[in-house]
Amino acid sequence: MHFMPMRKTYLGERVQVPKPIFPFTEIKKDARVIIYGAGKYGQVYVEQNNLYHFCEIVRWVDKNHHTLEKKQNISNPKDIESVEYDYIIIAVQIAAVAEEIKCELLELGVPEEKIVWSSARTQSF
Repeated sequence: MHFMPMRKTYLGERVQVPKPIFPFTEIKKDARVIIYGAGKYGQVYVEQNNLYHFCEIVRWVDKNHHTLEKKQNISNPKDIESVEYDYIIIAVQIAAVAEEIKCELLELGVPEEKIVWSSARTQSF
């Protein structure tokens, strides 16, 4: 992935790289949403929602909340029990990680129909 932009620059190739796109088609507009994941995907989802004002992000959670910057206001996933929401969007790229998070959420009592995960779409650069 690191060398793809250089290949494009020097060889003029079109390069396919995964780009996270907020799952607009999988949730209702103006829904109350929890974003699970504060890595690249979570950050992009929050940025895209801030740009388009599609839904209300009521909480942003991540297992590593204690090591993340305080200004981002990332919470412990266990905090979702105290929040009203319509969907939890799992903001990770890898399917196996998304499945682990889904199992964790189910154990916390989250209904399966409220859990949303989409793999990355590809975009040419």
